[in-house]
Amino acid sequence: MMAKAGTGQGLLVTETGSRQQSRLSVLVPVIVTTAEGTRRGMLQDLSLRGARLIGSAGLCQDQQVVLQWHRFHALGQVRWIEDDVCGVGFFRSLPVRDLLETRELPPHVEAELDRDVVRRTADAFVQGRVKL
Repeated sequence: MMAKAGTGQGLLVTETGSRQQSRLSVLVPVIVTTAEGTRRGMLQDLSLRGARLIGSAGLCQDQQVVLQWHRFHALGQVRWIEDDVCGVGFFRSLPVRDLLETRELPPHVEAELDRDVVRRTADAFVQGRVKL
């Protein structure tokens, strides 16, 4: 079952099965930071509790990651990988405001990132200083 999700590009997808929340279909650039480094990918879909990414090369199942897109970020863990796509479960629910604002982003939008903030956030996450 699919339902239009406002005026943005995405659709809210309601699925049967084990999924408990709707997903927002997007195609937005994302920066993925791990203990091993940083890579770029694309958010394919997004929910309050996780995301599906295109560009999972180099990631491992159960690996902890920081996802950053536009001016938003989320901390999580890679739950599954299939070919060049992976699923990330968030440690904390994404604020509804961030999900709704992501819905309105054009597909070509780049991350608005302060490199120093990104580096400090990633370092704190990797060193376990981030309180979940």
